[in-house]
Amino acid sequence: LPQPLFRLGQRRAQDIAPIVFGQCVVCHREGEAAPFPLLTWQDAKKRAKDIAEATSLRTMPPWLPVAGHASFEDERRLTNVQIATIKKWAETGTPEGDATDQPPAPQFKPGWQIGEPDLIVTLSEPFILPADGKDAYRNFVIPIPSQARLVAGAGREGVADEHDVAV
Repeated sequence: LPQPLFRLGQRRAQDIAPIVFGQCVVCHREGEAAPFPLLTWQDAKKRAKDIAEATSLRTMPPWLPVAGHASFEDERRLTNVQIATIKKWAETGTPEGDATDQPPAPQFKPGWQIGEPDLIVTLSEPFILPADGKDAYRNFVIPIPSQARLVAGAGREGVADEHDVAV
């Protein structure tokens, strides 16, 4: 079994793991849109500096709506306290701490998380995002049939190497 994620000791695992489990691992796990998993302490330790920087810049988790104008169900925006907590964890050497303080990792059903789609659209050519290096933030315009109405969107890494996301 993999080592628990973000064990900081003195109950600090209760501060870090819930952030990642609640805001990151929906994409940062095998078979999903993100190019690397963040389910374990080892996964996150090797990317701690990048995680701290991306959350401080608010590029992760990716959430485009501007704060204060509306609220959304399942919003992926971090609070200032959560960002500071991640930064402190990274600056202090990503200590493991006590495994008993970590909450259980979330369980996901296989396949589409919001139900089987009525329509699947694909890119005209694959866009490959390597697991190493800087994240590439792209907006893709994908034509949909004129009678289609987008109510919800989700992305999945698929057999044809399409990567994601329409919302």
